[in-house]
Amino acid sequence: MPVHLRSTTLTAGVCSSGIRVYTKTKDGDVREGCNDTTEWQLAQARRNGNSRVLDQGDGWFPGELRFTCSPDSTLCAIAWAGWSQSVFYQTEDGCIRERRHLNYWEETSFVQPNCMIGTNLAAVYSSGAHNIYLFFQDSEGYLCYRRAQYFNWGSTVRLQKAAKCTGIGATSWEGQFVSAQDVIHKTSLRIRLQGDKGLLSGRQKCSSRILRW
Repeated sequence: MPVHLRSTTLTAGVCSSGIRVYTKTKDGDVREGCNDTTEWQLAQARRNGNSRVLDQGDGWFPGELRFTCSPDSTLCAIAWAGWSQSVFYQTEDGCIRERRHLNYWEETSFVQPNCMIGTNLAAVYSSGAHNIYLFFQDSEGYLCYRRAQYFNWGSTVRLQKAAKCTGIGATSWEGQFVSAQDVIHKTSLRIRLQGDKGLLSGRQKCSSRILRW
């Protein structure tokens, strides 16, 4: 969505304790909403036809996280282990920053400078934060990513020129394939975006063999 049309921005993560939703107002105020209903309980409720568990207002309460970011910022949340969550956002100076919850919420040392104001954010990750890919658009309009292993972040990698404030969709999946000698475990990543010519574009990466994005 164009920056000037955004009003409320939200993102969500699911951890072992339940669902966490993060919203940002047009003034840049970020708040956390919590629901301790777990994925297992939701799945059981759907199977049993228990609509009460699925009611919109049932079980929600305010969380601890409160901070202010750029009014143009989007949000991106990941829940990477138990009750461990991260929320990525953009500050007034155009940098992407991170708030992380281990035993409590804190701002980390992660800083990604030179980003497009209002860039969309997307992330894919493995359990335990073994691998994280964070996607964003830089100030020159290139779709970029940074990869982390156990939150040790690598350098910025550019992928391609994209439309201003393009939407970014990122997915990952795991599987196996059989070679001549071995069964090889692989992880694949796929992203979707709008290119600088206005056309929908996609890229894919597989970790089990060398492929270009």
